Amino acid sequence: MKHALSALLLLSLGTPALAQESLVINGGFESPALPRGSWSVFGSIPGWAGYGSGIEIQAFGALEGSQVVELDSHGPSSMYQIVYPKPGALYELSVAYSPRPGVRDNRISVRFGDLSTTLQADGSSLGSNQWTRHTFRVRATDAEMMLVFQDTSVADSLGGLLDDVRLEEVVAEQCGTEGAGQHNPAGSTAALHLQHTATLLADGRVLATGGFGTTAELYSPATRAWTVTGNTNTTRRLHTATLLEDGRVLVVGGDDSGASATSEVYDPTGGYWLQIGRLVTPRRGHAAVRLSKGRVLVFGGVDDSGRALDSAEIYDVARGIWYPTGRMKFARRGFTATELQWGDRVLVTGGVVDGGDECLGTNCLSTAEVYDAATGTWTSTGSLATARGFHSATLLSNGQVLVTGGSLDGAASARAELYNPLTGTWTSTGNMSSPRRRHTLSTLANGWVLAAGGYDASTGIHSSAELYDPDTGLWCPTANMGQNRYEHTATVLQDGRVLLTAGFSTASQYTSEVFTQAGLP
Repeated sequence: MKHALSALLLLSLGTPALAQESLVINGGFESPALPRGSWSVFGSIPGWAGYGSGIEIQAFGALEGSQVVELDSHGPSSMYQIVYPKPGALYELSVAYSPRPGVRDNRISVRFGDLSTTLQADGSSLGSNQWTRHTFRVRATDAEMMLVFQDTSVADSLGGLLDDVRLEEVVAEQCGTEGAGQHNPAGSTAALHLQHTATLLADGRVLATGGFGTTAELYSPATRAWTVTGNTNTTRRLHTATLLEDGRVLVVGGDDSGASATSEVYDPTGGYWLQIGRLVTPRRGHAAVRLSKGRVLVFGGVDDSGRALDSAEIYDVARGIWYPTGRMKFARRGFTATELQWGDRVLVTGGVVDGGDECLGTNCLSTAEVYDAATGTWTSTGSLATARGFHSATLLSNGQVLVTGGSLDGAASARAELYNPLTGTWTSTGNMSSPRRRHTLSTLANGWVLAAGGYDASTGIHSSAELYDPDTGLWCPTANMGQNRYEHTATVLQDGRVLLTAGFSTASQYTSEVFTQAGLP
């Protein structure tokens, strides 16, 4: 019954079947067998080579079986095993971890391929082992890879504990009916909207603003048609539009004759615009995220000279004023900004540092940082495995963030990664079928993600779309859009459909279409 519990848990969560037995030898540390209640330290054990003070086996307190491993037995130590996966295949690494009871610092780092993370918990108040299972999805890069566990805690001869280490190939299930979908025409806008915004209103309509003019338009899902509403006070593109708690829309910055410091608010009940206070710093190509307590965070982008900005500022809706907040660690444009599920925090990833229109390797960032609204400060949070610019990100239903595309032309721009806000770590996940930048990602009602459109020099402008299944970490094909487009907008409607609007295209740049996933009426 050594692995019955973990297998049951995986199946109950709806994860795919695992192709074969674990590639890890002696992952339960049952060899060499010790008398119950005893412990001993070895330089190596079957399957594992030790480094430093050795590998301590304890024949008590196990999660499964009867034995566990402790690192930092007589000082800092590590252990590793060479495994032999299939290059390109997706694997699930599962590790059971417990802090040492009575010990505060129990850090153990885990390294395997693109995965580099740390297991940590405070055991100072524990009277016995307290096990948690950690699982990671990793795509194999070579036919021979090293799995490493290293004690990184204070050297006090008391370290964290490991049990039931498994590495199993994930078998892709068929996409089935959930992978199906279709795109249908949704009317054409009256004005040209490029580098525009499209914002879901509280009543279910969508407001499109900007793009080489002052015309603003409303899309009605009920009629699948666009109607003109009041004009903005100035021409805008590369601006932001944020739905406020009171149902109005805050539009900020962008291009008129240059990077703009102006902002205005749209009232959907009357269809009119009201100009409000000026930004501390004129900017375009920035990001905006609504925070709690009637605040909106605006940050990054470029100024009039094209210089990338690290500055950030907050709009206080009640007081109608802008004021500066903490600066990002890096100046950036062409980045992503995602409001995290917990804690009034915002994740920023990648971006370019110059005026270029794509990631060329040296001009784009692999860094990520999180803004904490409670402190007004930014904190680095690991690094992407792939430097990116003009990529896309979306919040998954499980609280993780999926980041895709936007790297060098070709295969690198098909790569995808997941951010876990609970651990502050990144792991690779399945590659998209096509390399993309300036595409959109939309999280659907069932938790899947729609990737639509985009561009890559190796493919040209995409009309293709694909669906990401977070349970398998794999991408499934779905219906193509009605035409190619990039730098369009994607808005998830209240009924679960996705409105795709305008964008650069070799076809009409006035069209929109709606994606409907299988199962929706």
